[in-house]
Amino acid sequence: MSKFRRFLIIFLLVGSFFLVNLASGRTAENLREEKMNSFLEDLDKKNMDNPFGVLEFLHWNHAWNSYKYSCNLDLEKSISLMQEAGVGWVRVDFLWDDIESQEGKFDFAKYDCIVELLRNKGIQVLGILHYSANWASSCG
Repeated sequence: MSKFRRFLIIFLLVGSFFLVNLASGRTAENLREEKMNSFLEDLDKKNMDNPFGVLEFLHWNHAWNSYKYSCNLDLEKSISLMQEAGVGWVRVDFLWDDIESQEGKFDFAKYDCIVELLRNKGIQVLGILHYSANWASSCG
């Protein structure tokens, strides 16, 4: 899919969202207020006893790092230790090249698993979409 086509699809989706909300009489200010209230309610429901977090490279399962987390058992052990230590948040880098290693072909399975394991232990996720995919860079 070309970059222009991808941009056009995103533009149309965002535009449709705003048209639907305008037709329903909701203003941008109302939407912001609703989102903020929803966010605050979600925070109230979550265990915020320990709001401190860590950066752990749970997505590292590559040859260049000796397959640090080569199986779910490795991930589960690390996440359990984080929970025992009272970690409330984990920053997770979502590598673009892992998700879309070939242009237009997406695979979220690896990150779906990591997020599910963290959430099951009550640990919140700060997700960061990181780095360029090899196919999208002139220098790899």
